[in-house]
Amino acid sequence: MPEAERTMVLRETTRPVRSGGQAALTLGVLGGMLETGNLGVAALGLSAIKGIRLAFPDCRVIVQTVETDPVVRVPSRGGAIEAEAMQLYSSRGLRGRFGTSHLKTVYRMARRLPRPISTALIRSNRTLEQLTRCDAVLDVCGGDSFADFYGARGFEFQVQPKLLIEELGRPLVLLPQTYGPFQHEQSIAVARRIIEYSALVATREVAGIEELRRMCGGALHDRVVCCPDMAFLLDPLPVEEEREPFLRESDGRPLIGLNVSGLLHLSNKDFGLREPYPRLIEAIAEWAINRCGGRLLLVPHVLSHRPPSDALAQLDRSREVSDTVACGLVMKQLEARYGERIGCLGWPYDACQTKYFVGRCDFFIGARMHACIGAISQAVPTATLAYSKKALGVLSHVEMQEAVVDLREVSIAECMERLKRLFDRRREVRGFLEEKVPQVQAEVRRFFVEHLPRALGVNGAFALR
Repeated sequence: MPEAERTMVLRETTRPVRSGGQAALTLGVLGGMLETGNLGVAALGLSAIKGIRLAFPDCRVIVQTVETDPVVRVPSRGGAIEAEAMQLYSSRGLRGRFGTSHLKTVYRMARRLPRPISTALIRSNRTLEQLTRCDAVLDVCGGDSFADFYGARGFEFQVQPKLLIEELGRPLVLLPQTYGPFQHEQSIAVARRIIEYSALVATREVAGIEELRRMCGGALHDRVVCCPDMAFLLDPLPVEEEREPFLRESDGRPLIGLNVSGLLHLSNKDFGLREPYPRLIEAIAEWAINRCGGRLLLVPHVLSHRPPSDALAQLDRSREVSDTVACGLVMKQLEARYGERIGCLGWPYDACQTKYFVGRCDFFIGARMHACIGAISQAVPTATLAYSKKALGVLSHVEMQEAVVDLREVSIAECMERLKRLFDRRREVRGFLEEKVPQVQAEVRRFFVEHLPRALGVNGAFALR
């Protein structure tokens, strides 16, 4: 059998069938794992699944996971959506059955075997069978991890699944995300190869298309689009009031939410901030409670895998940089000073529940971008404490550039002055966001119902080109 024909045979799989005898579409989702403690990553995964269902209601969705449960239940306003779980991780060695190196090796072996044996070999590995059944694979890379900014190993961790999809010959879609920064020519070459292979490349930054054009040497295919961050679609899901007495016992004072980033508060990495982040957090707390007469709610958005008390007790040994630990430390330091005027969101809440609590705030301040998106998408006036380029690029979609405070450029005094001005204009800002956010959400929905089907060559019969 010719090699090309053998490859096509390997991709033939049994798919669910819709009424009328048409095969249902099967899409894989990578880089937005739902069980991670990073609620921003989970928000992207949840929003991607919601967007896919908007475009393809009968679609079979397969989601990358580290858990062993075969089914993932995705919360939504209309009730839980079920997706199929798929174990997949980057690997250099061959021992891990669900690692990229093992899967690539097994697939290459299968291509050289007669059809009955090759089919059996692929079916012996659940992840490989799932990937070969996909009509396309959609990858969000955690929103900002398609870069070598976090180190060579982190970049390799992100690109290996994409190169595996290329090996399998499956269409690849890069969902709305940030690309770069890249510091090494080798990384740029690999990134360019992946972008050129992809059926659709979506940037979530207003200036992202021009940045991609420069990275690709001026040549950019027409399958590159700009789309706001998918988390604008995430549904907030109500939580019983008794679980958070601090919110229930409101005394009429403005509620100011503050996301304390463990990455900035606890990490030894130099992010180039002009002044120490812990000092800024103390200044914000003093301003919110004493000068604004408000109540301050600390909101973690990257969660510890341990309960807060255990995480704090083991901090010296583990050097954990979760927001759970950072918020716990701030609460421990400031509780005696501010008493009942300061509180900390309980543990654990998922991305949808946390978004609900963020939506209760009158004003929100955060360093984690998706904590800020959770606020802005509910028309909560928000200040984003930026430490990289991504915040300004993403929030330009909602014309909230003035609310991005770059901590690499401003002093604590300058930051506090910016926060004061934004807080004083909060009613005006809320009115603006109530008009603007629905337009942004409509752009995200348009990406899924128009751009995605067009890129995959999918028509009403769900037939890929």
